[in-house]
Amino acid sequence: PKSWQGRRTIIRFNGVRTGFFLYVNGQKAGYSEDSFTPAEFDITKFLKDGKNSIAVEVFKNTTGAYFEMQDMPHTMGIFRDVVLLSRPQAYIRDYFADISLSENLESAKLSLDVFLNKGANAEVSASIFDQNGKAVFKASQTASKSSAKIGGEIKNFKLGSPDKPNLYTLVLELSEGGKVCEA
Repeated sequence: PKSWQGRRTIIRFNGVRTGFFLYVNGQKAGYSEDSFTPAEFDITKFLKDGKNSIAVEVFKNTTGAYFEMQDMPHTMGIFRDVVLLSRPQAYIRDYFADISLSENLESAKLSLDVFLNKGANAEVSASIFDQNGKAVFKASQTASKSSAKIGGEIKNFKLGSPDKPNLYTLVLELSEGGKVCEA
C-alpha cells in the first residue's frame, strides 16, 4: 500500500518445519531452519511498486531436523501464521523488563532496557497500568546508541497468586520529533 512507502516491510514466519529459503521477486531474501522460533526478514529492499511475488522453498531434511524429533507428528511445511508487517524506520527491536521487590513487598523497582534498530535516535516512554487501567508508573528516556534504560519505583505494588492474579500492563512508546512512531 502507498501508506507503507518510506517504512520497513518485515515478513514473519511463526513456524516452518524444518528449513526454508525465502524469495522476494525472484531474489533470495533469507534462510531459516529453527522451525519452532519465529523467523523475521526485512524485505524492504526487495520490494517494488505494484505487484510483488513471495516464494518459499521448504526443506524436509536440514541440519536442524534431527534436533526437533521429540514426541510429535513429523509433518513438514508452513504450520503457523505468516505475517507481513509495516514498521517505521525507527522501531523497538526488543526489550527486557525486570522487577525486583522491596523487602516489605510493598513496592517494586523497575529496570527496563529497550533496544532500537541500528541508528535510531528517539525518545522511549514507558507506562505501567494496574488492572483498573490506572497509571502507576511513567517515565521516558532519550535513546543513545540504539538503546534506552528506564528505571524507577512502583509504589503500592500488589503481588498476585494463581488464585488471584494481579496483572500489570506495560506500554512502550517510541517518538521522534514529538511524534509517536510506534507503541
